[in-house]
Amino acid sequence: MITELDISALPFVMQGANTDANFELTEELNPFPDGLSEEREKEWNKRAAEVMAFYRKNADKIDRVTWWGTHDGMSWRNDWPVNGRTDYPLPFDRNYNLKPFMQDIIEN
Repeated sequence: MITELDISALPFVMQGANTDANFELTEELNPFPDGLSEEREKEWNKRAAEVMAFYRKNADKIDRVTWWGTHDGMSWRNDWPVNGRTDYPLPFDRNYNLKPFMQDIIEN
């Protein structure tokens, strides 16, 4: 099983899961506070589709894929490890709209 899956759309900040870590909010670390750019959204959906295609290809070894949340607004990646940062790591956007990569999975 693949559990607690999310795919960040933001620049990498740190390794590990030190919950005490907190980095200063900068434009560089929070480049999309009001929504992803069209280009970044396409890149993210392509990457998510590639990840899911890999899992499908290996379905004989993977029984289930569970995302770590439903919509971007509820993700733990918001505000950590940079307080005030906005991320877009889940299958539904903040308005509960299904993202394109998931629509493609459903239709195919």
